[in-house]
Amino acid sequence: MQNDCVGSADHLNSPEGTPQLCIMHYELCIPKGYFMEQKFIEALLSAREKAGALGVRIRPIQDLKAARRCLSGHKESDGFWALADLGRLDLTLEALAVQKGFTQLFTDQQANTALERLLSAGWRFT
Repeated sequence: MQNDCVGSADHLNSPEGTPQLCIMHYELCIPKGYFMEQKFIEALLSAREKAGALGVRIRPIQDLKAARRCLSGHKESDGFWALADLGRLDLTLEALAVQKGFTQLFTDQQANTALERLLSAGWRFT
């Protein structure tokens, strides 16, 4: 993940994608997309909590890497079909991945996979 200082310097490489102190500019450098990733994980945790209230158990996805791996596989995310039966596809990883604010976090192939899964389950965009 690429990092940007406030002054738009691209000189840090954080493998974890976490903010680091920039010694060159004496400021905190925030990786591109860091805040969007945090919002995505928060949305995913919220969806998991809501699904749990409906009686659908979903294993936790702790980070974006795990979410990407799920969307790169051949199987729907945990609870997908149970949520589809309840008419709550909006609580799935797939639905979050195709939300306007989060699509930039995924490859085109991952986003297309999410969309195909949703459409195959009867997803209707409103």
